[in-house]
Amino acid sequence: MRIGCIAMRAPIGIGFEMESVIQILEKIHDVYTLGVPHQRFGFSEGWERPKMEKAKLKWDKLGGHGHISNRQLISWLRRNKIEISFSKQNNHNNNYYKIAKSLGVKTVVSVDLEDFDYHHPRWRECDLLICLTHHTVDFMKQKGFGNIVYIPLWGLDMDYFHFIKRTPQNNNVHFIHTAGTGGISFRKGTPETVIAFDFASKMYENITLTIYTQRPWDEYPQESQLITRHNDRINIIETSSSENIERFKENYSLYEKGDVAIQPSKWEGQGAAVFEPLAMGLPVITTDAEPMSEFVQNDRGMLIKVKSFELLTYLSNPETKMAIVDLDSLVESIVYFAENPNEVEHRSITARKFMEENFEFNFVVQKWLQVFDELEIIRKSYLKQIIDKLRLFYFYYEEGRVVKSLKKLSSISIKDVFAKSRRFNYYNKGKRRLKHN
Repeated sequence: MRIGCIAMRAPIGIGFEMESVIQILEKIHDVYTLGVPHQRFGFSEGWERPKMEKAKLKWDKLGGHGHISNRQLISWLRRNKIEISFSKQNNHNNNYYKIAKSLGVKTVVSVDLEDFDYHHPRWRECDLLICLTHHTVDFMKQKGFGNIVYIPLWGLDMDYFHFIKRTPQNNNVHFIHTAGTGGISFRKGTPETVIAFDFASKMYENITLTIYTQRPWDEYPQESQLITRHNDRINIIETSSSENIERFKENYSLYEKGDVAIQPSKWEGQGAAVFEPLAMGLPVITTDAEPMSEFVQNDRGMLIKVKSFELLTYLSNPETKMAIVDLDSLVESIVYFAENPNEVEHRSITARKFMEENFEFNFVVQKWLQVFDELEIIRKSYLKQIIDKLRLFYFYYEEGRVVKSLKKLSSISIKDVFAKSRRFNYYNKGKRRLKHN
């Protein structure tokens, strides 16, 4: 089968996810890639693929989104005789799904819930929406979407993220926290982690904390900076890969050094900061809210109570909830492992077993391939072919002056035409009177 993938070609989260899926599909399908540059990093070196064409983006005035022209999309789909198209929440062209349908191409999209503008009509044109968490599935059903399927993430290389049994030496428990880029309200819960650990460390001397951040520490809240300045058991490491160039290698080295991960996230898309440490045998302390609680239960970490929820109405999905953790509950979780270091080893084994049973790479590969194999390619009737050719003609020339002129003409009402005609007649009558006089 000929599959076309519209994929980010830069080392950020969405880029790694698409790269994983492309590698899965290439096992048995003929895959063609339309590479999308990152606004800041462009096309990164080492991200070339066989049968790849680079998308030519026109960035909007605010610089938030890049637009792929109708012409390039039509040309790419036709030239490569694409049968199924796959993308990660393609926001680069609102006509894309209609264009694909007109060419008889099935469309499959992987959805991030916080970025999913479910109210936009283009998603109803899509043949299949892939949900990577149960939380996303439930939300989509509530919104009336029937064209959905659940796939457990994109598969994790269990050999790379290999198991290390965590056994605290001399009952000293080393906690780690990955702060990421510190984006949107420090959503990884870094300030809360610092406050809770500082409080617990005053009661227990057998605990230490290392925080890995891709954002300079002097840009974090002043309270967090002040605490870490005076608590010598909190170590801050500013990671070198601000562009995530060595993301997976870097994450591996972070998880390798700890005994327990603290990730009190306010929300997660797919939750890599939660399931990657689990795969390496780290019990995880995280928020008792979806999707984090899909991965962590108290037998493989500890769930923190939620104090309240806030709606992030400014995101594409205005119903995205931000969970505010209960600080007392977070302190109690840290104290539990400080008092019971023997529990680290037990929960470490359970964490790894859970990941092997649910997210092992070969298991997930079969899920992805099965979804694409079950999409039936239906031959169109002769009348449908003619109608679709007319639609394509419109999309092909929509960005040209011809269609703009037609749109402008069609926007003039009959009343306006008559009004202009009367003014023209009055003008001509006036000219005739002047001549006659």
